[in-house]
Amino acid sequence: MLRWALALALVAGLVLAVAACSPSPPDEDPGIRGTITTITPAAGGGSILVETPQGEPTFDYDKAMVRITDETDILRQSDSAYEEAAFEDLAQGQLVDVWFTGAVAESYPVQGTAKTVLIRE
Repeated sequence: MLRWALALALVAGLVLAVAACSPSPPDEDPGIRGTITTITPAAGGGSILVETPQGEPTFDYDKAMVRITDETDILRQSDSAYEEAAFEDLAQGQLVDVWFTGAVAESYPVQGTAKTVLIRE
């Protein structure tokens, strides 16, 4: 009986560990949701220009130059799950959500570093 209890506890712990490691976007609204119009690769990441189509609802910004670093989480939405992606998976025309980290330069377009980029499917 004790062995079954230990085995069950071990399985439950593994399930929780795997669930905790599943990537997911932040809980708050993104700074911008829009289409990637320009991609500029660079060492350790690069940048993307994201623009919200006119007439579409915006979040904080309608156009942003987004710096992507090694620290940026890039995710792809597939059905209701999320999987990790890479800078190379970003493409012009994709719809993305961007969450910023740190200060955002209030120029136009705004400029900031991405905490998370979610490729929406």
